[in-house]
Amino acid sequence: MATRARPPLGRIAPGCMAAPRRCRGDEGSASTELVIVMPLLLLLVLASVHVGLWFHARHLVNAAAQEGARAARATGANDDDGYQRADQMLRDLGSGSVTDPIVTVTRNADTVTVTVSGKSPAVIPGLTVPVSATSTSPIEEFKK
Repeated sequence: MATRARPPLGRIAPGCMAAPRRCRGDEGSASTELVIVMPLLLLLVLASVHVGLWFHARHLVNAAAQEGARAARATGANDDDGYQRADQMLRDLGSGSVTDPIVTVTRNADTVTVTVSGKSPAVIPGLTVPVSATSTSPIEEFKK
């Protein structure tokens, strides 16, 4: 009875006996894939944090504008009261959450308008996104 000798495996991986062409040259492909995919994954994570900080900054300027309008519309209040309250809100809720804040208070005979604008903090260098909110409210007055 004749027996067949198996050819030596050498450097061919055991799972590649059926399709040796496919397995040839796969050495180091995982490292290459990691080098390509990892920066994209990190950029995706940083972008999601950046968007979250933008939403947070947008909510802060909205809250500060509303509080400033409430303070400025009260009976006997002036524009400086609204400015002080909006600025205090920005400092209390997070001084680093809105960079370069600008508070503007305008008043006419019936209404007061407070506009708060600034920029959201940049997680991705060079990508700063502006945020702005405006709140208009009628001026309170007592009528006899």
